[in-house]
Formats: sequence, C-alpha cells, structure tokens
Amino acid sequence: MTDNDLPEISALPCEPPFFEALGEMIVYWNRLDNAMRGFLLGLYDAQSFQEIIRANAIIVELGNVGLAQAVKTLANEILSGEVRDHTLHAVKYFERLREYRNYYAHSIASIIPAKSGPHGFAAQTTAKGKYKWSRDPISIPQVRDIARHCYLLVNILTRISWHRTWQEGDPHVPERPPLHPMPPLPDTLEKRVESFRLLAPPHEASRE
Repeated sequence: MTDNDLPEISALPCEPPFFEALGEMIVYWNRLDNAMRGFLLGLYDAQSFQEIIRANAIIVELGNVGLAQAVKTLANEILSGEVRDHTLHAVKYFERLREYRNYYAHSIASIIPAKSGPHGFAAQTTAKGKYKWSRDPISIPQVRDIARHCYLLVNILTRISWHRTWQEGDPHVPERPPLHPMPPLPDTLEKRVESFRLLAPPHEASRE
C-alpha cells in the first residue's frame, strides 16, 4: 500500500484543536521522560564513556514506574539535605503526571463538541479483580495544564542537576545555582469509576 492508497482523514470541526493540545502534551511528556532518564544517568556519576554505556544500557530499557523507583532509591541512598528532598518531590511530581499522561494518551478515542469547547472522551475498562470502567470528558485546558506541568518539571530537574554537579572554580558559573522552592504537586488524578455491571441487563446486574 502506498500513501496514495490511504484514505484522507475527514476530521470533525471540533477535533483539530483537541488533537493539537493532546499532541503538545505528548511531546512535553516525552521531553520530561528524556529529562528524567538523563537525571538518573547523572546520579550514577559515571567517570568514563564505558561507565556511561553500562549505566545507559539499563536506563533506556526502564519503564516509567521503574525509572521513578530507581531515582527515588538513589536519592535516598546517595543524596542528602535539600537536594534529596527536591529530588524526591520531583519523583512524586513525575508519578502524578504519569497517571494523567497514561489516562489522556491511552483512553481518549473520541472528541465531543461542547459549549465550553471540544472535550476528549476518556473511556477505560479494567479487569483487576473486578470489571470497572471510567469515563470522563477532558477539556483542552486540562490537557494543556499537564503539558505545562511537564515543561515545569523538566526545568526543575535541570536546576537540581546544575546545583548538584556544580564545581567551584567554574569560570562560566562562579556560584552554585540555587535551589528554588518546589511547587505543590498536581492534584491526584480522579476518574469517574463505575461497576461494569451497570451495563448488564437488569435481570443479570445483581449477580455476584
């Protein structure tokens, strides 16, 4: 099949603005993911190219949960004081944003028009112990807020790294870059979760 064989996408008028916001969020999340991996590599304090290769071979294969756990563990084991506290706060920040990114990127499959602007319809079904399903309208400002949080956390990780690795005598940075107060964490993601049995016929819905 060539490109000419593929059908043209006929988007509804409400869809492109939401696609733009969701794409922006995904790009900034990817940038944050890269920044967190770079931050973890920095914690290894690799002194040679070979050490960097060995560490990075493990880091690049970590999922987001393992990545956060690795940074948390090293922060508790080798860091101290404000640097440790800021790093642990950054890990919590990352974990909160991961929940939003996963829900928005993997659960929105349709865009619905509304007076307040287009909304993505997030729908997710899980079967961990019991069938449950969630369904939530997600607005463009909600999606863009997550992109802005990702952008902010990249800057925070960069500043922590600069502060931690600064060396006296640096002609370009005569003083250690300060650590700024950490911003509050984003709100915990809340989904409107219901029992899947609500979809069952009335005569079957009460079965246990």
